[in-house]
Amino acid sequence: AIIMVGFLEETLFGVYINPVVTDWVNNVVPWAFARDLLVGEFGLWSMAITYSVALILPIVATFFLAFGFLEDSGYFPRLTVIAHRTFRRMGLSGQAVLPMILGLSCDTMATVTTRVLETRKERTIATLLLALGVPCSAQLAVLLAISAAVSPWVLVGVLGIVGVQMLLVGRMAAALIPGQTAPFVTELPP
Repeated sequence: AIIMVGFLEETLFGVYINPVVTDWVNNVVPWAFARDLLVGEFGLWSMAITYSVALILPIVATFFLAFGFLEDSGYFPRLTVIAHRTFRRMGLSGQAVLPMILGLSCDTMATVTTRVLETRKERTIATLLLALGVPCSAQLAVLLAISAAVSPWVLVGVLGIVGVQMLLVGRMAAALIPGQTAPFVTELPP
């Protein structure tokens, strides 16, 4: 994904597409404000289109290809079975492992995926854990950068605190939130 982003952003858009679009807009649009709005430093083309196609598209495409491969290989159903015992202690079924993994990239997207959980109690607990315990990719990058500057043991400590926090919040939420947890039934592919 990084090689794709570098090629699309620096070479394709930076050398070939953006200069042509900028020249065209500068020749066609007479107002400086409109030119800046379209192709200025923070213009619609130079920021929105360039970054959505050159930055976000390759990362999201790679992410979904990897998730598709893991899904087709049968890894995710097996992961739900492996995680079921730990998640059951927090009032969740093993199916909640997928929103939690997605939460490591984007908590908003992961919160949307909690709809696959069967009961309202499970959806509420998973949303609470995503909001309070699972660090998103931006938070995770900051944690890794700070801990790398200090010591690897700082990272171990931070991740341990996050894990304990998730277990405690999950246990408390399971005890306080009314409702039942759905029985865990899943099909394991061959």
